[in-house]
Amino acid sequence: MAVKERQNETSFDEIEWNVENEIQLFFAMNGHKPVGINKYFHMVCIWEKFRAAIHKDVPLKIIWDHLESMYDLVSLDDMEGLPFPGHEIDFSLPETEFIGKPRKKEELEIKLKDQRDKYKEIKKEKDIKESFKKDSMLRDFKGIKDVEKKKEEMKKNVKEIEMKKDKFKDMKETRKEYKSSKGRSKGKEQKRVVFYIWF
Repeated sequence: MAVKERQNETSFDEIEWNVENEIQLFFAMNGHKPVGINKYFHMVCIWEKFRAAIHKDVPLKIIWDHLESMYDLVSLDDMEGLPFPGHEIDFSLPETEFIGKPRKKEELEIKLKDQRDKYKEIKKEKDIKESFKKDSMLRDFKGIKDVEKKKEEMKKNVKEIEMKKDKFKDMKETRKEYKSSKGRSKGKEQKRVVFYIWF
């Protein structure tokens, strides 16, 4: 009852199918076919574009009716193919799985045991491979550590050599200063001696 009242309350604009409106409908249909499996989705797109073009609120029924007056939509709908294969095939499981003698409990246990053994072997192989990878990675890592230690030792040796060079230079400089100061003091003494001789 409420639905009927709503339909009566909503008023749609009457539309006159003149050349302009038909051209707008034609433009709205560009890229959309109101036939086939998705005809209702395409029709909603056509309706939205058409309403926006003519600036009127038009019900879908009027557009459907006008298109049916121009085209045979039923035969066009039948001609439209499906985008996926439409033939049906009955599903059936292979009979070889179900026909035959029932399996014995012992055979099943033997198969399970074989499968467990295979699984254990595969797991052992994986563990061996992983341990080998870990060992090789550790060796590589230890090798890297050794190289780093050697580099640090080389740096220490270079620093020690530089320190020894600096000490040696300092010793040379102090010797030179000592010799030069010794030479200066001898020169003064000689002058004094000479000075004393003249007077």
